[in-house]
Amino acid sequence: MPKPTTALAAFLTLALTAAPASAQTAPSEPEFLPNTGSSAPFSRAVQVGDTLYLAGQLGLARRSDDDQTNGIEAETRRAMERIGDTLALYGLSHDALFKCTVWLADIDDFAAFNSVYRTYFDEWRYPVRSTMAVKELAAGAAIEIECMAYAGSATRPKGSFSWSDAAKHFRAGEARSTNVFTRKEASKCVGRWRLHADAVDDGAFPTAALEALPEPLRLNSAIAAAEFFRLDTMAEGLMRDAADEAEGRLRRALDGEVQAFQTYFEALGLCWSEPETVRDHGVGEPGNAIDASTG
Repeated sequence: MPKPTTALAAFLTLALTAAPASAQTAPSEPEFLPNTGSSAPFSRAVQVGDTLYLAGQLGLARRSDDDQTNGIEAETRRAMERIGDTLALYGLSHDALFKCTVWLADIDDFAAFNSVYRTYFDEWRYPVRSTMAVKELAAGAAIEIECMAYAGSATRPKGSFSWSDAAKHFRAGEARSTNVFTRKEASKCVGRWRLHADAVDDGAFPTAALEALPEPLRLNSAIAAAEFFRLDTMAEGLMRDAADEAEGRLRRALDGEVQAFQTYFEALGLCWSEPETVRDHGVGEPGNAIDASTG
């Protein structure tokens, strides 16, 4: 990463200590709730606009459960309660569900499943549903339930995370980077890195966070990254929008929201590279893109 030749000029006023916005808008792109209780490669939930997609839930007893009974009724109850636990993170209840898909290991369990399932909804407010029998479910489960919910009134979920995970999410974003950036993409990267540099410089991060941040996320590297992506002609609107989006994510991360914490650092990772050679190039317009590939 090139060394910056000049200090970063003031770009934004970051007021993370001010009162948060009174209204929350639906995310403009998918926001992922990590499945922290499992190493399996899927998210616990993903919100896209006003729709919340919930991962399928099995109802098998866990070692921490007081009741170790399995079988269709017990597993249906646990699956629905686990769905409810995820909904509660967003300030929602089973009433927000509008579509469910159910897989049964034995179609003869249909009536017993229904007798438990129906108790989680007010009469005449049942979600639309598809139910099918399959040959086998994971871990020998009797049932799996997957649902979608209306998230128009949802709040963003909070949880616990370690600032040391910032490096993991940053590297995950870096792994997805193509290392070739159009003018629009470069403009977004400048906005993200300038916002991050301001946040670090203004003391927005707690001490524990600053100590945990890897070198690419520290102040001098953030300034250098913003300079690296700066072209002669920038898309100013996209740059401001990216900075505003990054500020919103950082506000929510500092407020304890796991999704915002993850996506904030992944977005910076998407805008990071350590090239051996760097050149501007484009078709018909000089400086139209940055090729940060090595070689």
